[in-house]
Amino acid sequence: MIIVLIFANNKIEVKIIYTMNNNPLILFWNIGKIVFEQQNRVDNPNKKYSAYFQYKYGLTECFSRENIHLMKKLYLFFPIFTDNFLALDWEHYLELLRINDKNKLMFYYRVALFCKCTTLELHHLINSFSYERI
Repeated sequence: MIIVLIFANNKIEVKIIYTMNNNPLILFWNIGKIVFEQQNRVDNPNKKYSAYFQYKYGLTECFSRENIHLMKKLYLFFPIFTDNFLALDWEHYLELLRINDKNKLMFYYRVALFCKCTTLELHHLINSFSYERI
């Protein structure tokens, strides 16, 4: 997958060569980065980028306002893209992004990586308040 991001004249041009075999996390992380970096230049960035990506790529459910917000939150909690980042899938990150406390989120992230938890196991781990019991 190749992602080319071009910023010019308050417009964003994103050219993506993407196949379904690639991990969409790279795409979602980069969209979160775009939205975060452009949030001071654009009014209501989640709405505008959601409409832009839905129009451009047609994946309306994938690029909903809520998902754009989650992509931005993903970038904020994980600003440095590493190889470990790809060890989990988008559903894992959806579970993790429900947590607003960064320390708690990183605890569950590390546990999920170390134990190779499924999404369901991570969900049960979070709902059993393992972090609070330590």
